[in-house]
Amino acid sequence: NLKKDFVGVSIDLDGKSSLPPGGRLEGSVSWKNNLTDKVTDGSLELFLSGGAIDKKTVGSTNGFYNSLTNSIVWDKSTISSLGLINPGEDGSANFNFAVLPLDRLPGGAIPPIGLQLVFKGTRVTSEEQSEDIISETEGQLKIGTLVKFDTKATYFVGPFKNTGPLPPKVGEETTYTITWSVINPTNQVRQGRVSGKLPNYVKWLSFISPLDEKVIYDKTNNEVIWDLGTIEPGADSGLPSREVSFQISITPSLSQLDSVVDLVKDINFGGIDVLTGDGINAASPLINTRLSSDPSYTYGQEKVVE
Repeated sequence: NLKKDFVGVSIDLDGKSSLPPGGRLEGSVSWKNNLTDKVTDGSLELFLSGGAIDKKTVGSTNGFYNSLTNSIVWDKSTISSLGLINPGEDGSANFNFAVLPLDRLPGGAIPPIGLQLVFKGTRVTSEEQSEDIISETEGQLKIGTLVKFDTKATYFVGPFKNTGPLPPKVGEETTYTITWSVINPTNQVRQGRVSGKLPNYVKWLSFISPLDEKVIYDKTNNEVIWDLGTIEPGADSGLPSREVSFQISITPSLSQLDSVVDLVKDINFGGIDVLTGDGINAASPLINTRLSSDPSYTYGQEKVVE
């Protein structure tokens, strides 16, 4: 047989089951007197565990955060209604904290954040007899991965030798190297996929590096698709977990004179965090002939000349 706690307590995590590095939680705790008797001197303590919490960000409007015990305490000195909770009465209080940023978290999978809420109070019967009561509940937040997705165009560097005039010239073909890279610092990601569209004046040249990466060009939709599959977490968050390059070209029209030409647009990354089950989506700005990532690029080489 099931029965309610004398005082029911719960933790609301704002519908979240996970947080990414640097993510923030606005949560709440609540209580309700399920007895036909009043409860006096109520107090709640929310214990936080796990090394991913940024302790400097923990706070509550009506609670006191004790960094020594890593807990938030609410009692009648901060919420007067906890001093006397009549039958059927309830209440709530908020709390918040942030996850440490990526550069302050250890590499690999991060242990989840644990939350344990403990209510203590005194039950007072109609005969004025008293009894100490306690209720507990727990919650958990997993730490999701924070995939970094980078895109760039180059002419002077990369796995291919590019040809043609730079700045690009009306009526003459110039080739460029497009590089996509993914950094996955923590959890394994499955069904990784990057896609981007080539404008109709951009030519796909079918050169890919490295050859073991699965890159498909959908000619019907002018779309380049990089099927990454499973992406293992990187040991060093500063290094790409996966990277691929492909070569394209443009032959500018007179209508593009004095313009910076778009090379790849609508670039998106998608995948699923294996630990949390959450979908991961990231968009990247379009790539054009302004080659800011190429160390040999100089200002003025991005616009089409006659």
